[in-house]
Amino acid sequence: MQMVMLVVDCIRSPREGAEAARRELAGKGLLAKGAKIARDADFVYFPVEKGAKIPEKFRKLACKRDFEGFDGRRSGSLKDTLVAGGKMAAREAEAVTGAFDCIGDIAIVEIPEGLERKESEIARAVMLMNRHIRVVAKKEGPMEGVFRVRRLKIIGGEKRTETVYRESGCSFLLDVSKAYFSVRLAHERQRIGAQVGKKEKILVPFAGVGPFAIVIGKKHPDCEIVGIELNPAAAEYFGKNTEINKTKNVKAVLGDANDVVPNAYRGWADRIVMPLPHSAGDFLDAALAGANPRGCKIHFYGFVQTRDGGGKEIRDIYAPMLRLIRGKCAAKKMKCRIMNKRVVRPYAPFVVQAAVDFSVRKNA
Repeated sequence: MQMVMLVVDCIRSPREGAEAARRELAGKGLLAKGAKIARDADFVYFPVEKGAKIPEKFRKLACKRDFEGFDGRRSGSLKDTLVAGGKMAAREAEAVTGAFDCIGDIAIVEIPEGLERKESEIARAVMLMNRHIRVVAKKEGPMEGVFRVRRLKIIGGEKRTETVYRESGCSFLLDVSKAYFSVRLAHERQRIGAQVGKKEKILVPFAGVGPFAIVIGKKHPDCEIVGIELNPAAAEYFGKNTEINKTKNVKAVLGDANDVVPNAYRGWADRIVMPLPHSAGDFLDAALAGANPRGCKIHFYGFVQTRDGGGKEIRDIYAPMLRLIRGKCAAKKMKCRIMNKRVVRPYAPFVVQAAVDFSVRKNA
């Protein structure tokens, strides 16, 4: 059973009253089938059936957001649906990748080599099983270029690549063919947002269309957040998203973080979020230049191997990241303290995305 994202009406309940709210909604038959209950640091979100009559006491808590759902909203898996509909032989269906990414109402799928002639049938099956999907696009290559975007081809539904993705009470307008975006970092955005203190100054290099900056800014209106993005298309959407979400405390800056931070934000940041795992190490010098010398927390992401070339499990997968961080801090004469290490998600065979949270301050 695969995971997808569903845009669903919901009731937002404070955590302390969530169980009572759940029992009441369930008792009235209002909880939506096929969507998981979601949570963040402050609230629990209960998906409700489309068109449901919301009791008066809950109406002020009604909202919309993306939920994890199941492709089993129709019975069976994607492969089962293709076979049962007579669109594909069982042998062919075995090659179809069951998991796919959903950003807003766009599904991004992989079409196995040799099944290109069946891509329209696969797209129709995806939309049949996921009623919120309006566009199905197939990957036509890997992430490429300095902006880390992927060539896509529309194979089903509406002919567009622009969509709106919702998360943590925020809405993000973006074009999936022009800007990199990961729904899989939603938990990281919530995790970091929960750590932010009052009136922090926060830098987000590689800000994309603004998810980290805006999620944090929405939750902490007393903080000042600056996001820096090199991709002009992504930066333009970032600016629009600050307006959509009314986050006047978030500023979108177009430029190269290696130039912008040392020149415009030297010693400015109380917290820095670096969500570019492929080459964040190339920007660590700039990040340290932007750190408040009296103390700054940095959230650093990278890809690490879990097994060596001989297939043996690596005991300390974080060692390369820690060597890099400590080496850069020592060169800048800054004290470094590792606060947290965690695996964010699997990425490829024997490769995971990892996060290291650390604090720095200038040596006395």
